[in-house]
Amino acid sequence: MTDKAPQPDHSVSAVMTVRDGERYIGEAIDSMLEQSEPPGEIVVVDDGSQDGTPAIVEGYGGVVRLLRQEPQGQGTALNAALEAVSGELIALLDSDDLWTPRKNELQTQALAADPELDMVFGHVEEFVSPDLDESERARLRPVEGVAVPAKLKGTMLIRAEALRRAGPFATDWVVAEFIDWYARANDAGLRESMLGEVVLRRRLHRENIGRRRKDARQEYATVMAERLRRRRARGEL
Repeated sequence: MTDKAPQPDHSVSAVMTVRDGERYIGEAIDSMLEQSEPPGEIVVVDDGSQDGTPAIVEGYGGVVRLLRQEPQGQGTALNAALEAVSGELIALLDSDDLWTPRKNELQTQALAADPELDMVFGHVEEFVSPDLDESERARLRPVEGVAVPAKLKGTMLIRAEALRRAGPFATDWVVAEFIDWYARANDAGLRESMLGEVVLRRRLHRENIGRRRKDARQEYATVMAERLRRRRARGEL
């Protein structure tokens, strides 16, 4: 995978990874571009899609840049995207979710107000994708209209220096790469805050990876067990 070296920039760099996401990725990118303070660049890493995803992304042009790689997983794709961006602040979004319009504006203001703050999270609302039929909707059992605080990729805005201080995303997880990274960010002492506003709308649909992968809970448990082991080794427990 090759690309021009990024030029210095002081705005928000937005990162997205995707594989076979043609159904929803357009809406996700639109929610990035329609921000009250849009990102200065959007880097999308396609992790070996076999559908029309690359053509959709390339159709945007402008600040939206596509990188392609053979299928290597979320962690590898995220690391490739982070190597390509130039902004001092970094935001991430899954290719099936949506940012609310003032997400970056509110979080940029929070970081500007406190120079010691490393990252800012916000609340999330779930919604059932409108393309599902009634039987599929019934199986998902969402909590629609209820906002909850959430420490997810899509609810975070982080200083690039702080993200890299916590280290790259692990490449040996299928679904737990962000939980693993966040645990290491805590261990590294990154300072965070939680906004009261909804910054992310999380789409529930038939292909959510956490629902498809029956080993997802085991991965999450393994990550947390590893964090406890590290804390015990440091004498914190």
